[in-house]
Amino acid sequence: MATCNFVTTKFFPIVAMTDEEWESTGYDYNDSVMILDSINDQLLFFKAKFKSGYYEGVQLIFEEIYNPGEMDNEETREIFDLCRSRAILKYKGEIGKINKIIDKLCKEDFWSKYEAAARFSNGETWYNKI
Repeated sequence: MATCNFVTTKFFPIVAMTDEEWESTGYDYNDSVMILDSINDQLLFFKAKFKSGYYEGVQLIFEEIYNPGEMDNEETREIFDLCRSRAILKYKGEIGKINKIIDKLCKEDFWSKYEAAARFSNGETWYNKI
C-alpha cells in the first residue's frame, strides 16, 4: 500500500483501505461519522478514529482513552463505578470486542488488515496484507 507509515497499536492490527476502496464504498462524511459513532457507542476504554495515510488511504485506529491498570481503586470507582480489578477485566474484554469488530468490518466491507513487513531507518515502512 502506498503510504509512509500507519499508526500501530499494542492490541490491534493495522486496519486500512486504499483511496480507491474508500471511493467505491460511496461513503460520504456523514456515513463515516455514523460508522465511528456506532463503534464508539460500544466502547468505554478506547475510541475509534479515522486517520489518513501519508500518501493515500485511510486507517481505522483505536486510541486508548482510559487504562484502569494505571489507575487506583478510587479513580476506577469514580470514573467507571467499578473496583479496579473489575475495570481491568472489562478493559481486557473490550480489547477482545474491538478485535471482533475489526474482523466483522474486514468481512463485510473493503477494510483490510496489514502488518509491517519491513521498516527502514528513514521511517519508511512496507506493509503486507494479512
